[in-house]
Amino acid sequence: MWLVVAAALAILVLALAIAYLARRDLARNALSGWLEERGVASEIEIEKFGPTGAVARIRAGTPGDPEFTVERAEIDYGLLGLWSGDPFVEVRRVRLVRPIVRGTWRNGKLSFGALDPLIEEFRKRPPRPDARRPLILVEDGLVGLDTEYGLARLRGDARVEDNKLMSLEARLAPVAAKAAGLDLAVRGGEISVKTTGDRVAFSVGAILGEAKGEGLAVQESFLRLNGEGPYPDFEKRRGDGALALTLTGGARRFDWAGTKLGGSEFTARFNGRSAGWLDDLAVGGRGTFEARAETGAAAGASLQRIAVEGEVPTLTWTRTGPDRLNAQGRLAARVGALTQGDLRLRDVAGDFRGAAEGGVEQPARVRLTGGASARGAWTGLGRIEPQDDPGIAALKRTLGAFELRAPAVSLDQTSRGLVVALGAPARLVGAGGGQLALSPRAGGPVYENGGGAFMLRASGGGLPEAEFAVDRYTTGADGFLAQGRGRIDGDFLLFRGAELQLSGALRARDGAISVTSRGCTPVRAERLELGENDVHDVSAQFCATSAPLLTLDDGAWRVRGTIRDGTAAAPFLETQFADAEGALDVSGRGEALTLRAGVQTVRVIDTLDPVRFYPVRMSGEANAARGVWSGRFDLATPAGHSLGQAVLRHDDASQSGAFTLDTGRLVFTPEGLQPAQLSPAAVLIASPAEGEARFVGGFNWSPAGEASGGTLTVPRLDFRGPIGMVRGLSTEIEVTSLAPLATAPDQVVRAELIEAFAPLTDVVATGRVEGEALHLASASATAGRGRVDIEPMTIPFDPAGSWRGAMRLDDVQLGDLVEASPLAEQMDLSAKVDGRVPFEVGPKGVRVSGGEIHAIEPGRLSIKREALTSVSAEGGAPEAEPNLTVDFAYQAMENLAFSRLAAEIDSRPEGRLGVMFYIVGEHDPPKRQELRLSYWDLLGQRFLNRTLPLPSGVKVNLALDMSLNLDQLLADWGEYQALINGQGGSATVQPDSPNTASDSSPGGPP
Repeated sequence: MWLVVAAALAILVLALAIAYLARRDLARNALSGWLEERGVASEIEIEKFGPTGAVARIRAGTPGDPEFTVERAEIDYGLLGLWSGDPFVEVRRVRLVRPIVRGTWRNGKLSFGALDPLIEEFRKRPPRPDARRPLILVEDGLVGLDTEYGLARLRGDARVEDNKLMSLEARLAPVAAKAAGLDLAVRGGEISVKTTGDRVAFSVGAILGEAKGEGLAVQESFLRLNGEGPYPDFEKRRGDGALALTLTGGARRFDWAGTKLGGSEFTARFNGRSAGWLDDLAVGGRGTFEARAETGAAAGASLQRIAVEGEVPTLTWTRTGPDRLNAQGRLAARVGALTQGDLRLRDVAGDFRGAAEGGVEQPARVRLTGGASARGAWTGLGRIEPQDDPGIAALKRTLGAFELRAPAVSLDQTSRGLVVALGAPARLVGAGGGQLALSPRAGGPVYENGGGAFMLRASGGGLPEAEFAVDRYTTGADGFLAQGRGRIDGDFLLFRGAELQLSGALRARDGAISVTSRGCTPVRAERLELGENDVHDVSAQFCATSAPLLTLDDGAWRVRGTIRDGTAAAPFLETQFADAEGALDVSGRGEALTLRAGVQTVRVIDTLDPVRFYPVRMSGEANAARGVWSGRFDLATPAGHSLGQAVLRHDDASQSGAFTLDTGRLVFTPEGLQPAQLSPAAVLIASPAEGEARFVGGFNWSPAGEASGGTLTVPRLDFRGPIGMVRGLSTEIEVTSLAPLATAPDQVVRAELIEAFAPLTDVVATGRVEGEALHLASASATAGRGRVDIEPMTIPFDPAGSWRGAMRLDDVQLGDLVEASPLAEQMDLSAKVDGRVPFEVGPKGVRVSGGEIHAIEPGRLSIKREALTSVSAEGGAPEAEPNLTVDFAYQAMENLAFSRLAAEIDSRPEGRLGVMFYIVGEHDPPKRQELRLSYWDLLGQRFLNRTLPLPSGVKVNLALDMSLNLDQLLADWGEYQALINGQGGSATVQPDSPNTASDSSPGGPP
């Protein structure tokens, strides 16, 4: 611009000189010709001239569009004379009114079109050393530059004294420009320069209405630079002296690469010294920086009341060699409030000290160390609800109000990115005492190039003890992604007293958190809390699927995966689960719980004592939604025989529910399902059993209490029991309680036939189960063409317990019983009896006390001699000589017709059963016998040593003491039943021989 002014002055000087010598018209023509010789078209109007000054109007440059015009040019001069050897006109003052200069700026080159040759000519002409420089005044001047960014127009006033700019006040007209991919709408600007002595004060400012570019959007912004420094010495090419700069700016809205600021402003100050010229300039001093913003947004976070301030005690910038910048100082930042999704932080503060360096050949680097703190809350899990899981409640409490402290943080910003390291753990301490501690892994940074590694520990305040090693995490457009492993001990989600080891990945994005796992995770817990249906002693392998293992989003959580080798106990069902496999999908929000469990297989074990059923296999599905639990399961034996279906339902609102079982029609076949496979209660039903049965029942509960029961229906069942084959058993039993087992009174069980020692037909038993015992009200059967009744008694289920009862016989033919017993080979009996036999059953076996039977009509008894002579009365050797009395006794027992028979039955030591028979009758052999003796036989008593027949009709009054080893007999019978049931053992039954008893007849020989 100053060259343009110089050219204008030259034109004016020549014009005035010529005008003075050749008058006005000749001067104008001469000047125009001189300019045309240099390729500059011109139009000059000389308004007035004189010996000391002149006034003119000039247009020069491209015809029709001149590059230079001045509406009024006033020049004060003096004539030097032609003898001076120089132009004889000395310009002393120039006043330009509304001058206009038009040029272009393209590719870094300034051009004023047709004036460029003239300007170049005057630029090369050196000034006279002793020449006086005129005072130049510019009033309402306008400079227009057509640039590749747009048209810029600057209008203002200037004052130049002795070639030094003393003042400048200029205004930039609004302009729409494009530069470096930016669309700029400049509303205006201003430039102010004032020079005092060798110091110059300046101010440059601009107001932008809008700026747009790739990743950048600015609205209603301003920028101003105020400064004071040494006036440049253009002759010596130096700019040494004190330098003070103040840069201020602000914007109503600022958005750059996703970082947004609203209502922002900043102030930067520098005080120091400068030395050198543009190519070797050195600046040093100290500076400060302050920035404020009402609102902000970055990385998905919203900020309010942002304040940053910095102090740089040492700042140097030198251009000696490559440009280099070095600074040391302090940076402090404050954020009144920060919100990101469910995260709320307030009073966020950081205070750091460090250094910055960089240059053209040296990458920029900023290193800071200090600390940061904040208070805040994260409500991503929702509010604490009364029914919250304690672990979730503790986590909510910890994150719901916390203080964050990072006392030792180092920041290292280079061209490769930002590196953050911790010299001490960063701790988040919740209001409830829970604590999260973040520390580096192996001394490495916690953040570098968008990622890093760290250790995280949780403890206290009801939080589970947890420790995670994050091997690598990244942050970016996809959020936060971490890979690592860890463990959790304590209460969390539904688990109480849990131990969990996890290896996988965690992703956080838009307030949502998801955890995926590699392979299977071992899980153990003292209890799985499911409301009224808690499950205890949980152990399983929890395996990942294609879905995340755990998600947390907007106060809700969800766990998904598959279970292997699962075990657990369900006290409310008094069962235990083992070898569980299946899929689990459970989620919750507050107290609301949703569950879906697909059970592929699980072994169900009864934990009640005594055991109700043997382990069964179960498969099916369980669900929970809106406080309602439901499940449907298919049951089967380990061998795969179907056992029907179980249904579960529970309503949290009413605290009521039920678990029901319907076995359906259970068909028992020798090659298939057997009752003994189902329950210990079926131990008396030995295999093979044939028939069918069905059970319908289960458990139900409500605030009023718990109840259980059902109906057992047996249309017909044939099986081998402990005393023989049972045929045609049928019953329908109303079970009033399953835990403990109990039935309604007067339950009836019938059997067509029991093949015991003697056949029992038309068997009917009535009673109930209650209080861990069978209460038999009555039992009856047809035996020996008579009736056998069992009096009421109580039989405990405890094998170590004892119980008493009594058996009544009515018109029972004992001969039928003997015929079916092991005694059939030794004796024949025909005796119809009545009687009562009290007994007691206990750990020592069966004991009888006070038993009594008696014949109700005459009968017969025949005991073979071999049974009586196999051993002596005392078990000694046989006698050497015949004994007439003993022989007559043997004959009497072989063929005895009695008119009266009675027996007393009592247990004796060592498990023996004693029977004392009292028999009154006569000897009645099949062929009548008589005893004939001669006189000489009588006198010589020779008959005493001979075997004599016992005469028919001899009266017998017999007391027979007989005993059996009852314990052995029962044991042998059990082994016999086991043998024929295919279970091994011995079937031999050998009762002891009866003891020999004395007999007497009041009317004759024995």
